Amino acid sequence: PGDMRRANALVARFRQVLYEGQSVLLYNLLMKGYIKSNFPLGALTVKDEILRQGLKPDRLTYNTIIFACVKSAEIEKAFQFLEDMKDEAKRDDNPELLPDAVTYTTLLKGLGNSQDLYSVLKIVVEMKSSLVSIDRTAYTAMADAFLACGSIDGALCIFGEIIKQAGDNKDLRPKPHLYLSIMRAFATIGDFDMVRRLKERMWPDSVGSISRSAKQEADELLMEAAINNNQVDVARRLLRRIVNGKEHFSWRSRVGLVALKVETLSGFTNSPL
Repeated sequence: PGDMRRANALVARFRQVLYEGQSVLLYNLLMKGYIKSNFPLGALTVKDEILRQGLKPDRLTYNTIIFACVKSAEIEKAFQFLEDMKDEAKRDDNPELLPDAVTYTTLLKGLGNSQDLYSVLKIVVEMKSSLVSIDRTAYTAMADAFLACGSIDGALCIFGEIIKQAGDNKDLRPKPHLYLSIMRAFATIGDFDMVRRLKERMWPDSVGSISRSAKQEADELLMEAAINNNQVDVARRLLRRIVNGKEHFSWRSRVGLVALKVETLSGFTNSPL
């Protein structure tokens, strides 16, 4: 309540400037300010003020509000604004108000955080049946949301779609981040072959440079997949290679914890360290 009072007071203070400007742009900027603060839902107060001044919210207004709701984990509110957007676009016959890729990727991020697989599927279907141009960022957001909900199959379907379409459209080639995200999921369930295959394809098929840390993580995930698949000898061999290539080795890191497991299963006589 105190935060809401402060939000209302701030809008009141700016009211004259905003009213004189008669531009929704200034309101959108004020909303972004709320999102950067610790009170993103203050952006809703600004939307009320936009309507009070007889102005029309634009797509950026709605996208900003949806982002504010997602940041505050208010997913139901975010969905309500999505519906408002579509209703208003239809009522005013204004395609400029329809949700775009930014609207949907913002929602997918929130749904991934709340692990709402059903709603992720719903949004993905809606995106594909709409006129929205689905770019690499949007596809990656879909895959990330599926992974966050624990659906490796869903993420793989999207990944397969990206790879298939990237043959005709180089701009869709995935970044190493997506390979690593999917490899993490497969390493956890011990699917060694899948991790190895993804690791091999990451170099020729991804776009952008592969950082040293990404290369290291790919090696570590292969070792993790091996140990989770009870391939102790393979894991030991990979650990030796990783340790030899590392200047610093921390037992507290992800690889350190896997290494500890390898050590325990190897016994001291076969220790790779």
